[in-house]
Amino acid sequence: MPRTIFPQRRHFSQGQALVEFALILPVLMLILLGVFDLGRAIYAQTAVSNTAREGARRAIAGGTSSDIQTRIQQTAVGIYSTNGSVFSYQVVPAPPISYGATVTVTVTYTFSAATPFIGQYLGSQGQIVINSQASMISQ
Repeated sequence: MPRTIFPQRRHFSQGQALVEFALILPVLMLILLGVFDLGRAIYAQTAVSNTAREGARRAIAGGTSSDIQTRIQQTAVGIYSTNGSVFSYQVVPAPPISYGATVTVTVTYTFSAATPFIGQYLGSQGQIVINSQASMISQ
């Protein structure tokens, strides 16, 4: 019957795996949270772009200021915050829009990272300003 020279080796390898897992866990969590924040930022950029396009479309369709505001807020429901400083828009020229005029809608959103550690590397207090502009000609 063969005998092993190191019968206790199995116990050492179990402890080694636990130490390796404890060392790699913070790096793995940082990568996972970074991917989460990146996904949120891409979603916010898409929502801001769609909001500007829908606001311009509503403006050239002969909407009033309240119609345009309602449409913009409905489109931006995924990113809209009750804090007025993080989400804003501007319609140039102001309604009513004359025939053949170019309407430009600019939407600005301040994105904040959910992870404080990642937010430190984004610059000013973990916030990124996302802008989108859409122009259409009234018909």
